[in-house]
Amino acid sequence: MGFSQAKELNTFFQEHLIDIPKTTVHAQDKNLFFCTYLGIKVADEDFHLCTGEEERQALQQFLHPHLLSHTVETAETTEPSPLIYANPAARWQTKFWPIEYWATLADKLQKQGLLVVFGGSPQDTEYITSIARLMKTDPIIAAGRLTLPQSAALIQHASLYIGLDSGPMHIAALARTPVVALFGPTHPSRVGPYNPGGSKHQIKHRIIRTEELDCLECRKRSCSHCSCMRKISPEMVYEAALSLLRQRLTLGGELSEEQQKQNRKTNSHDIS
Repeated sequence: MGFSQAKELNTFFQEHLIDIPKTTVHAQDKNLFFCTYLGIKVADEDFHLCTGEEERQALQQFLHPHLLSHTVETAETTEPSPLIYANPAARWQTKFWPIEYWATLADKLQKQGLLVVFGGSPQDTEYITSIARLMKTDPIIAAGRLTLPQSAALIQHASLYIGLDSGPMHIAALARTPVVALFGPTHPSRVGPYNPGGSKHQIKHRIIRTEELDCLECRKRSCSHCSCMRKISPEMVYEAALSLLRQRLTLGGELSEEQQKQNRKTNSHDIS
């Protein structure tokens, strides 16, 4: 059993073919067509991420020494800096964003009193360290230092997620953490942050991409120029991040006229 439009000769090994609409369908909704084909009623579900107390305690132990040196002073109290989870790695070479862009973005965010935590697998540690070397401020590197459940708890704890089209992006959406997602070779309407239609907790996410390119959504895993990702500037992502953060944290202050002009050039859009 499988989709009638499957690639790589899959249909030769399938007895039952499931037709899907020609319109763009998110992958999660697409997979539910299996239920429809089998006569199983699909109910609206309010999906969300559950993390355990053990994972949350381990996360706090990891974050505690860093939070002591990253605080925001208000008129009444001193509070830990809002935490930004950044995920700079992906499986496809074409999804990567230049390391110098990541360094610039993280520095700009931390100079605003935010705390950037780079997450990822142990295999991503060297790559993330190369980003940190280019920075003028000190981020937290959590890659390789937390288990997957602890990383999920970190994403859930964060005020914002910034990253590529990857598994952690979907964890962030499931955790109801606002997402700024950088897209190039893949289609955000099909594999972007998922907000089920029946959810009572619609979270705004922001997709950043360069709409004018003919090669956008090419689905290629290698490329000689990766223009779709290189044309996404740190300023575009920075302004999108501040916009979502202000909605969630009320950081205060309106965007300047120059910042508003930059926002109109970002080719970004909200999904909720």
